[in-house]
Amino acid sequence: RLQDIVGGLPKLRDCSFSSSLLTDEGVIHLAMSCPGLETLNLAGCRSISNAAIASLVQCRALKELYLGFNDQLTDAAFTGLSEGCWPEMETLYLEGLRLLSDTGFSSLARACPSLVAVHCKATNMTDEAVWMLCQLCPSILKLDIGDCSVTDRSLVAISEHLPSLTHLWCEMNDAVTDYGI
Repeated sequence: RLQDIVGGLPKLRDCSFSSSLLTDEGVIHLAMSCPGLETLNLAGCRSISNAAIASLVQCRALKELYLGFNDQLTDAAFTGLSEGCWPEMETLYLEGLRLLSDTGFSSLARACPSLVAVHCKATNMTDEAVWMLCQLCPSILKLDIGDCSVTDRSLVAISEHLPSLTHLWCEMNDAVTDYGI
């Protein structure tokens, strides 16, 4: 069982379960057993829910978190995060999380003040969330807001608050309707 494996690996720093059948129970046990995790890839893990993500607050050393392509994750996964609870977080990969709204994005921005790369392609991110992200995370260097509901207002926020930005992806792909969700 996963619990038995990770329980014996307290020094585990990098872990990938991308597109696996990992469940909430496994993620919760991982968070409790390996609080020093720095990189966690749960992209495409469709059997995990908000409870699993909420348990990751125990992993304060997280630097990279990959959660893309999960049709169960909602704002509730992030609304309980305290301000600055992930002080080391540099990379968030949220591509395809269609159930997140501005509330969830705002919670993440408050929880992760050191973000450098944010990938929100094909989410419901709006101008309001982009403004919040830009104001609370001014160290962002890479931002992917392609296929989101953003307008010129987001570009104004980006230009005003992210002067060090090196990569920006804003493309729209109206022809694509299936993001693998």
